[in-house]
This record gives sequence, structure tokens and C-alpha cells, in this order.
Amino acid sequence: LAEHAPYNVVVVTAVAPNVSPALLDLLADSGRLVAPVGDRDRQDLLLILKDGGELVTHVLDQCQFVPLIGKEGWPERPGQSGPLPPSGGGDRRRPD
Repeated sequence: LAEHAPYNVVVVTAVAPNVSPALLDLLADSGRLVAPVGDRDRQDLLLILKDGGELVTHVLDQCQFVPLIGKEGWPERPGQSGPLPPSGGGDRRRPD
């Protein structure tokens, strides 16, 4: 993916605990990223706009997607190491 960057639009089709900085780095200036973010039970569909290097995040609606498995998501099987779903504290919508 990175060899073809920057992209005007990135669409993520599986929920992750947060937006990966690696995905944000792929965005062109004036680019848009749409991604489901949250835990396995409660998710928000986010629109992130990149404008002059600044990121602006909008919550479009609640949604329900399958979980993203792997480095930027959850472990494939319970008990494996990897990020845990948010505990409800903090603002998971922040892309930083």
C-alpha cells in the first residue's frame, strides 16, 4: 500500500480499537478516511479529514463491523497477546 501513497480516500471495512497511524500516513492532503472504531460491541463510523496536515474527525453514526485481526486490531484467538478492546475510558475517536 505505501508504495502507491498518498491516497485521496481510504476505507476500512473491519473494526479496530483505534485508527492506525500507519493508515493516516497514507492519506494525501485533503484526503478522507472512513473507518469503524470501537470495541466488538459498540462502534462508531468515523470520517477523518486531512487538511494541511491537520486531522479533523467526525462521528457519522454507530455501526457494527467484524473485528480487525492482527497487529492493528485484536489477537486471532483469546489468550494471544495484542491490544485489548477499549475499557470505556478515554476518547477512542482521537486518531493520534
